[in-house]
Amino acid sequence: MGKEHIYELTKSHHQLDVDDDSDLILRYNLPFIIDRSIQEFQGMASVIIYDGIIDDNEIEMITLWLEKHREICDQWPLSELQALIRNILKDDIITLDEREELLSFLSSLASTTPDDRTVVSNIFTENVIPEFKDKAFLFTGKLQFGTRRKAQAEVIKRGGSCPNQYHSKKVDYLVVGQLGQNAWKFSRFGRKIEYCINDIENGNTSAAIIREKTFIEAVIGTS
Repeated sequence: MGKEHIYELTKSHHQLDVDDDSDLILRYNLPFIIDRSIQEFQGMASVIIYDGIIDDNEIEMITLWLEKHREICDQWPLSELQALIRNILKDDIITLDEREELLSFLSSLASTTPDDRTVVSNIFTENVIPEFKDKAFLFTGKLQFGTRRKAQAEVIKRGGSCPNQYHSKKVDYLVVGQLGQNAWKFSRFGRKIEYCINDIENGNTSAAIIREKTFIEAVIGTS
């Protein structure tokens, strides 16, 4: 009869210390925290823009909210909002133009708008003429051009490539579908836009975010 093996369940000697590992816990939960915070702010933005006016109390409310969530204010779109608020408050004078600029930005983020026709226009890299040779194109959203496969074929035919997912070092152009643009909200297209904007702001990529129209014009121009 062989030697009997006895297995014993034992507790790990290393228990997660909430204090010592707080940074680890924060990093693990960061995507969830960001999503939840952005959704919270989208709701707040919807309330602020409802009457089409932004008063001083609402600007103070936004400032306090950003301070409360300062650990994630390096993430787009909060990073852009924070820069906008700082610029508005730097001289202690809030002009009508600054209020309208803030209203426009909040409207682009709000979960609902009075006319429900929000257009996000501040995510694109302007004045870009795409090149194809040895360049990588990633597509997101619905395309007027046709199927995504058709768009990818045009890129490959011109000497470019089309990776399956976003990578800061492997994408030169992120093409946002024209049909999806008007309905775009934070995270609606997954993480591609979010990741790319954060990498651009942090200097981790030279990728350009372009409209589908820009891509189509480049295809026609090289036909």
